[in-house]
Amino acid sequence: LGLQMSWLWLRPDHISYNSCIIACEGCAVWQPALVLLRGMSAASLAAVDYSFSSAVSACEGSCQWQTAIRICNELHLSRLPTSLISLNSAISACGKSGRWQRARHLLNDMPASSLSPDIISRNAAISACGTGYHWRFAVDLLKLQPSPQDAEPDLEMW
Repeated sequence: LGLQMSWLWLRPDHISYNSCIIACEGCAVWQPALVLLRGMSAASLAAVDYSFSSAVSACEGSCQWQTAIRICNELHLSRLPTSLISLNSAISACGKSGRWQRARHLLNDMPASSLSPDIISRNAAISACGTGYHWRFAVDLLKLQPSPQDAEPDLEMW
């Protein structure tokens, strides 16, 4: 990004990097999103939580569950607060890749990150179990007590 902007005598900043990562998310292209995320540190710019979240979402759209989990781990190691959006996207990426066990593991580990699963978390995990034909686990997830911020179960959940 820096080389492409240098001929204009512009220096890329957080806004330009994050805008490009968000564009990658919208197109579900994960490799350029990762290059941009890595490029931020090379440009002496610290990635912020939504930089990581957008990169995880790009991985979700491309069914890159391992990369999505790796980015979530990097977010955790960066000392930034792990976001519910990042974990929900990672759960969804696992589900789309048929990795229902990993999706369920991520859901169960949310409290370790001081996060409570919301209705999106549960729907993503239920979908992951459905993709893996593990309906009993999906039914168990339906029985979980919803958190106070959750809305009533929706049609997608049922």
